[in-house]
Amino acid sequence: MMLAQDYASCHAARSTLVMRVANNVQQLRWPAKCLDLNPIDHVLDLLKRKVRVQPLQLNLRKLTRVIHQMYAAIPQQYIHRNSLLVHGTLL
Repeated sequence: MMLAQDYASCHAARSTLVMRVANNVQQLRWPAKCLDLNPIDHVLDLLKRKVRVQPLQLNLRKLTRVIHQMYAAIPQQYIHRNSLLVHGTLL
């Protein structure tokens, strides 16, 4: 078994180390918050950029509607391409 681990403190805890050693789990390291390995981060980053260029929404209901509209406008090809990037990186 292999565990993909960034450098978050919860992954470096003694209990995590004990579990890995006890279960003979190998460690695959990568940089913390690496966008290349987390496709949802690509989508959320794009969504944040799109929402931030919109006029400021002081009403939560309007802001929620804008976020939903911006999310719906993200091309499926963008999401698919980034998910393929992840799978290509890990292979």
